[in-house]
Amino acid sequence: DTLLAENGCDSLSILNLTVLPASETLLEIAICDGETYLFDDQELNSTGTYVAVFTAENGCDSTVTLQLTVLPLSESDIQATICSNETYPFNGQILNESGVYTAIVTAENGCDSTITLVLDVLPAQETTITVTICDNETYDFYGQLLNVSGIYEQVFTAENGCDSTNELLLDVLH
Repeated sequence: DTLLAENGCDSLSILNLTVLPASETLLEIAICDGETYLFDDQELNSTGTYVAVFTAENGCDSTVTLQLTVLPLSESDIQATICSNETYPFNGQILNESGVYTAIVTAENGCDSTITLVLDVLPAQETTITVTICDNETYDFYGQLLNVSGIYEQVFTAENGCDSTNELLLDVLH
């Protein structure tokens, strides 16, 4: 720019202008429900977009935008029924007693997943009967006509779906 100086002469002013860049940063962060994320001296625990303006090394504004996602924890319940002669695998354990069992595992989203198992173990039914017959007689045990002393078993499915064992102690008198 050419200006008129106090002495009436031309005066030349030269301006060298440097435009420093402002900085913008986007952070995409995911945390699990129950956790917090420290941002601009705030502990955040809600999904949302948060903006903070800082001073960069060059003296200009540095805007940081945080897109925070709070991922859900998951819970699931399992009801299982087994017979007393069976086992149920659960979280690395082999179970054979009724009860409530809990496991915390990592879900696909990286957060905790709580699994609650209610296991019901049904009893097997066992019945023993003792029968004495004479040498010339037979005993009908589920379609088998028996005439020799011994121990005989018949396994069938009970009303609860489990195996039921009937044991016969047969004594043949001579």
